[in-house]
Amino acid sequence: MTSDLELLQRYVDSQDREALNELFGRHYPSVYAVVLHMVHNSFDASDLTQATFLKAMRAAREFRGLWSFRHWLLRIAVNEVRQYWRRKQAPPREDPLFDMFHEAREESRQTSAQRVQFEQELE
Repeated sequence: MTSDLELLQRYVDSQDREALNELFGRHYPSVYAVVLHMVHNSFDASDLTQATFLKAMRAAREFRGLWSFRHWLLRIAVNEVRQYWRRKQAPPREDPLFDMFHEAREESRQTSAQRVQFEQELE
């Protein structure tokens, strides 16, 4: 089996699509899993994983081999997710229990305010 470094070098030297496809096939599942764990949304995870590979291939000439290719790729993925959250400003609240709690609390506040107003009117 050809090493990641050899495949990357083939891609850098001759834009070898087969080498690129092999790298993509080897590492897509782990990159996607990490990104999905961080964003909790399959559509965004897919986009961010693709962006990770695009960024890595554009920077392939700069790869120094200080870490494994997989480590380097996952570091790019984590940075892509950080940028994603910065653009969104905050993680979404997709927890239905969280939403139900806040809706119930808001209804309780409204009911309390109505009760206080009613009691003031009776006095």
